[in-house]
Amino acid sequence: MSVNSELEQTHRRRPQSWLVTAWAWLFNLTLYGLLALVVVNINRIAIRARLAGESSLFSSFLRLLVVGAALLLLTSTVHELGHLLGGWLAKLRFYLLVVGPFKISRETGKLRLSLSRGGAFNGLAASIPEQIYDLRRRMLLFALGGPLASLLLALLAGGLFYGLPTGAPAWVGECAAITAVYSLIFFLTSMKPGTYPNGMPADGGRILMLLQNGAEAKRWCALVALNSVDVQGQRPRDWDETMVQQVMTGLDASSEGMMARLLVYQWAVDNGRFAQAHLLLDDAFALRASRFPGAIGRFTLEKAYLLACQQNNPVEGREWLERLRRRSTNHPLSCRAEAAVLLREGQLSAARARAATGLDTLRHYPQTGANLAEAAWLQAIMDQSQSS
Repeated sequence: MSVNSELEQTHRRRPQSWLVTAWAWLFNLTLYGLLALVVVNINRIAIRARLAGESSLFSSFLRLLVVGAALLLLTSTVHELGHLLGGWLAKLRFYLLVVGPFKISRETGKLRLSLSRGGAFNGLAASIPEQIYDLRRRMLLFALGGPLASLLLALLAGGLFYGLPTGAPAWVGECAAITAVYSLIFFLTSMKPGTYPNGMPADGGRILMLLQNGAEAKRWCALVALNSVDVQGQRPRDWDETMVQQVMTGLDASSEGMMARLLVYQWAVDNGRFAQAHLLLDDAFALRASRFPGAIGRFTLEKAYLLACQQNNPVEGREWLERLRRRSTNHPLSCRAEAAVLLREGQLSAARARAATGLDTLRHYPQTGANLAEAAWLQAIMDQSQSS
């Protein structure tokens, strides 16, 4: 199937599944049920908190706020660790764990602890297959791990709350009840059979897709495979073209659709297929993917690079470059795009300096396949600036 026919499918909207509607009803009924439970028992809760005195979390708003935040972070951690446990059982290799402000990642074979730029209670887990076999079953185990961990925590915390002896400290039961509610909400939220409003897929949607084993499941498994070989240091030009074409099947405007376009774009450029690369960029802009500022910013820089370096059009390249006024000036991609424009403008020393800055920054990055290609593209600009 041609690239054009594949890209035409991106503009077809899928009807909302009845499963999404059923899930929404279940989710809302559960929340209303929890709220009704609190309202019905409000007097009992108030009396218990008053009798418990200082041993109750409700005796101090600050204490309740701090403990509630800590339990929310704990609940998020358990959910993400559940994913990683599922990945371990599926013989996947740990790659990333983000919980609140903390991030643990594997870089060049070593674990690295750093701060995350996400929200205070955001969570994310990623594991990759080192060997590409039986991906559907293995990724299904990974997807199931998080929701099952949340459900198990909700049941354990709820059982602890109802099983506490009469003389137990009030804060123990309160912590158990709060944890049970948090974890139940985590379970219900993650089991949504679709995507979240930000375009990220929910665990439930992923699980349903893998169980159905249709074209979408095959596309996602191919995307996982490409990510795997990229992380292991294989340049895009050496990626399996069959996998690349599989990733192109049924692209949509989701976050993963943007990721797929980026991977296929890198493959196209590294193989000298610049017409295909232009089509991918134009398609991404046609979707108006403004809710993915990171992706659209990257595509904008790539557009400037292609216009200048491959079409010898520095005027339009400069126009695209100026659309991103708040760009990271030392990022390798930013350096490559600007160096390409400067090269075609005849500013050879400036182009050489920007390419050198990009190469220097790139030395601190993981040696992924995409970064190896990035280094080669920057070096090509450097060589052209010296030979001109």
